[in-house]
Amino acid sequence: MNSRQLYRHHATRSVPYSSWDINKLIEGFHINFIYKTNILLQFEIIGLDISIINALRRIIISECPTIAFEDIYFFKNSSLLNDDIIAQRLGLIPLKIDPRKFKFQKKNIVTDEEHTIVSFLKEINISSQIRYKKSVFAHRLRWNRFGSRIPFQSNTFFKTKQNKNNMAFKISHEDIIITKLKPLQKLFLECHTKKSIGLVHSKFSPVSTTWFSLFSISFFIKNLVYFKN
Repeated sequence: MNSRQLYRHHATRSVPYSSWDINKLIEGFHINFIYKTNILLQFEIIGLDISIINALRRIIISECPTIAFEDIYFFKNSSLLNDDIIAQRLGLIPLKIDPRKFKFQKKNIVTDEEHTIVSFLKEINISSQIRYKKSVFAHRLRWNRFGSRIPFQSNTFFKTKQNKNNMAFKISHEDIIITKLKPLQKLFLECHTKKSIGLVHSKFSPVSTTWFSLFSISFFIKNLVYFKN
């Protein structure tokens, strides 16, 4: 960051910093957490330049690593949706997995238990009613700790079984509908996760929406002599 282009904003004018000093930048800076749940965090930042706040917002969206479904292998799909549409829907399902316990996957290397999590989905509608459509939800995805069923095709070879305590696999929202099946329709697939950042694809973004509102403080000076001084 160029110190000549950094300004301290006041109500009436913008005064440039003489030199870059972190102590001057965070002068009077503090954070207040307003609301926090498992899926929502709301806080306010006071005393910091708006350009720095916007930079933090962009970092959260595009540079924080997370894990999402990357490779989908279909064994059988006779549902209403095509393979590519189901694969896109699976990729946008939020996963509750700690990305610090996995490594970034490089190109042209064998994938092992330290790079991915393998899950599978096997559903069939055995109803005899013609108009009945079975909804396939995200909670039907099952974790395969032993690795891929097709290791040579997917280039995924596990050396050991993945541990539940170290690498927990959980769907954040289990009521997401993947597709619907008519009677005697089948869906059998395998999903492989990947660690990446939101800059590569929006499905790797750890947040759905990140925004900020700007609040300013106005001072009304009634004494004209004080204003001139």
